Amino acid sequence: MKPVNLKASITNGIQRMQLHYDKTPLGVIDWNTDFQVVDWNPAAERIFGYTKEEAMGQHASFIVPGHERNVMDTVWQNLMTNQDVIHQVNENNTKAGQILLCEWYNTPLVDTNGKVIGAASLVEDITEKRKAELLSARMGRILEQSWNEIYTFDANTLHFIEVSDGACQNLGYSMDELRQLTPVDLKLGFTTEQFETIIGPLRRGEKQTTTFEAEHQRKDGSCYAVEVRLQLSSIEMPPIFIAILQDISERKRYIADLEHKALYDALTDLPNRALLHDRLEHSLKVAHRDALPLAVLKVDVARLGEVNDLLGHQSGDVVVKEVACRLQKQLRKSDTVARMAGDEFVLVLPGVDSKQVYAAVEKLQKLFEQPVVTNDASLEIEVAIGIALHPAHGEDSETLLQNADIAMRVAKNEATGFSIYNPKGGALSLRRLKLHGELRQAINEKSFALYYQPQIDIKTNKIISVEALARWPHPIEGMIAPDDFIPMIEQSGLIQPFTGWVLAQAIEQCKQWTDSGIDISIAVNLSTRNLLDPNLPDNIAQLLESHNVSPDRLTLEITESAVMSRPESALKILTQLHEMGLKLSIDDYGTGYSSLAYLKKLPVKELKIDQSFVFGLTTNENDAVIVRSTIDLAHNLGLHAIAEGVEDQETLDLLAILNCDIAQGYLMGRPMPIQELNHWLINSPWGLQNYRN
Repeated sequence: MKPVNLKASITNGIQRMQLHYDKTPLGVIDWNTDFQVVDWNPAAERIFGYTKEEAMGQHASFIVPGHERNVMDTVWQNLMTNQDVIHQVNENNTKAGQILLCEWYNTPLVDTNGKVIGAASLVEDITEKRKAELLSARMGRILEQSWNEIYTFDANTLHFIEVSDGACQNLGYSMDELRQLTPVDLKLGFTTEQFETIIGPLRRGEKQTTTFEAEHQRKDGSCYAVEVRLQLSSIEMPPIFIAILQDISERKRYIADLEHKALYDALTDLPNRALLHDRLEHSLKVAHRDALPLAVLKVDVARLGEVNDLLGHQSGDVVVKEVACRLQKQLRKSDTVARMAGDEFVLVLPGVDSKQVYAAVEKLQKLFEQPVVTNDASLEIEVAIGIALHPAHGEDSETLLQNADIAMRVAKNEATGFSIYNPKGGALSLRRLKLHGELRQAINEKSFALYYQPQIDIKTNKIISVEALARWPHPIEGMIAPDDFIPMIEQSGLIQPFTGWVLAQAIEQCKQWTDSGIDISIAVNLSTRNLLDPNLPDNIAQLLESHNVSPDRLTLEITESAVMSRPESALKILTQLHEMGLKLSIDDYGTGYSSLAYLKKLPVKELKIDQSFVFGLTTNENDAVIVRSTIDLAHNLGLHAIAEGVEDQETLDLLAILNCDIAQGYLMGRPMPIQELNHWLINSPWGLQNYRN
């Protein structure tokens, strides 16, 4: 047996002890009996921040805050007397002024005689450890009691560590099941690589918190939207991620509902104008890219306003929804149908050219062969379809929609019920659009002029009245006839101020004639909207009173269609006007509803036979029968008969034979301005000279 080198063994032992002394993470401090430092290892330097040279000879109080001094004294007394190992946890100062929580193991040092000669301490900084324990305890309580979704998962493996009860309940997993999973297993559509991209900035310290949205998948396969707030906690070793989730399903549904309301029509659930433009723009991009044709169809539902007025808006809504339903049935996946306005729909048909569009229109028209039943009424649906084709009729959405609208308005007067945009007719339509925008200014500035056409008593051959007819002397277009601008005024809602101006001008002219001893009355035309204006009688009464004109000097001409659109309301207004002493005349008789049931109720004095029948009086037997019957009907009802459109002497002579009362037409005089009419009154054989004869 090889002899032991005792000296070498002792030396090696001392070296190992020194190595442990230098490398241990625990602070090693030796004290003398006065509680002064006599040794201070490197770990103590790291914990408290003092070098060994700074610490040597220092009383223990240099690292003990004031509130811990009593504890320090007690511990030291026990060490000096009881000679037991004392464990304590208390706060300590560092050189930098920090307060640390330290765990101490203090042992008395005794000599061979058992006398205490000092003490040795092992100290560990447990500040971060205690914070982690407290955090863990708090997290445990939160996870146990919270119905929110709170997760902790390992930063290295990504496996869940702890999950709140609320998350377990919502997901349908037990805690043990979740500990076998990672966040990627719950997030629908996420890969590990995608998730790592999200948490990468947290790992690198570039962010403290990150927030994102995802779809969580429950154990049963159902999904819900969540907002994830994620942070990395490095207190624990290894670090953990803490995730707090909020279920945002309701928020998502609310936002989706708002977006739907913004983009879809509330009544039909079809795309509205905003979404239509988006869909059309997309279709145009595809058409441009692939050099494909595209058709835009504007569909107008006829007489929807009458349905609303006569049967109520609920019935009108039924018609609109049925139209929408039928249009949707005709669509391909690539097509779009949208509701533009109350009675207007737009179809976008990608890939449809000028030849194929006829087949598409034919299919659409067949959709409306069956009536719609609402409110116990069977309603025939008629539509007018306007067509604009890309690229022939426009390269952009606005142009195509505008040209489809122009074609649709033409289609309303076509027997076929549809029309393809005609660029040659577009200039006129654009002109009308421009004029439409100038109407309000013209009315405000009183830029219109009144022309007057004589009405002749056939028996006496003298003028008894004139019809006031508006003209628009446009500075660029020249004189614009009423057939061009009156429909635009009615559509724009400016008919009330326009009619008010016409009435004021006519009554003022009547006043001038009365003051001059000229016995001529004036007839003014009223539109449908005028007859629905409850203020009309009062407005006319004020004009008559302010000009001191007798009501019997004013005749108001109304059409059958104007009366029949809202017969009860119209009858009420007409009765008021009649009771004021005004004369009422039915204009264009025979071209409208010709309802004798309502005609006999109306307080009118005259029937005006439409010129379309008078033109053919001497050449067309049917027209002659209609004129003769209308004159007889008027007389049987106690009314005067007026024939308009008298252009030759033969027609006037025949009207005299048929006992017609009044004639109006180019034979006697065209519509003329007041200066020309004054000249006519003096020089015409039907003029004022007859008053002197």
